[in-house]
Amino acid sequence: MKHKEWLSRLLSILYPPRCICCGAVLPAGETLCETCSEHIARIEAPVCLLCGQSLQDCGRKDPKTAYQAVTAPFYYEGAIREGIHRFKFRDRPQYAAYFAQEMAESIHTNLPDIVFDRITCVPMRAAKEKERGYNQSALLAQELSRLLDTPADCRLLCKCADTPAQHELKRDERKGNVFGVFEVAKPELAEGKTILLCDDIKTTGATLEECARMLRLAGAKEVYCACAAVTRKNKDANKKPSDG
Repeated sequence: MKHKEWLSRLLSILYPPRCICCGAVLPAGETLCETCSEHIARIEAPVCLLCGQSLQDCGRKDPKTAYQAVTAPFYYEGAIREGIHRFKFRDRPQYAAYFAQEMAESIHTNLPDIVFDRITCVPMRAAKEKERGYNQSALLAQELSRLLDTPADCRLLCKCADTPAQHELKRDERKGNVFGVFEVAKPELAEGKTILLCDDIKTTGATLEECARMLRLAGAKEVYCACAAVTRKNKDANKKPSDG
């Protein structure tokens, strides 16, 4: 047996693949266990591209958004909620590959004719990013850059003020919480461009809306949004923490 094959087999024994949602040990090459696979809520077509939900769940009353569309593969509930929680809060940056792959498929399905000039993400304050070790939205953007063969700039936007976490606020408080806290650090890279804005979770959409608004003010031609998951209408009562 060659050295690399031996090392690979040893690592698979010491560090076997685990389900990204529950942590159960899996056969090589697997990502989700059977139980979690059965408890994933996918967003089924037809989709409302203003809220990201299936039309049967859509609850939008105001059709005006700074972004053109938002798409996501999953609802933020069940097994996927647990998986994103592990990705975001339990030091699992490697999970970005799985979620970005699913996001890319959602983009290909729901935004098939859009050509993006640049990919960026919802930023974090430097202190918070240092504390967590990474910005999960930036990891998703970087993976999507590879999958979509589109350049990513995760410093295009910056967060210029500390704010309470969105999940700590009531729904009607979230828009005001993020108003004016984002800036476009490199306006020349946004001007005239079609931009894909990434985040992990969309809850009310206030964060995406404010980031898209600033990109449009900086001269972006169009802004589209992609998330790993969106909160389904009337599901706020049982959701886990998020920044959306």
